[in-house]
Amino acid sequence: VAQSIQSHHARCEFVYGVGQTMILLLLLVTILGGHVAN
Repeated sequence: VAQSIQSHHARCEFVYGVGQTMILLLLLVTILGGHVAN
């Protein structure tokens, strides 16, 4: 049981990390896009 909980936790951390990366990339694109538009 502990093994499955561990793997589930790792998957959640991975998804969370990917989500954070995507948000940062979106912010970067938005900032860069705003500079280009100006």
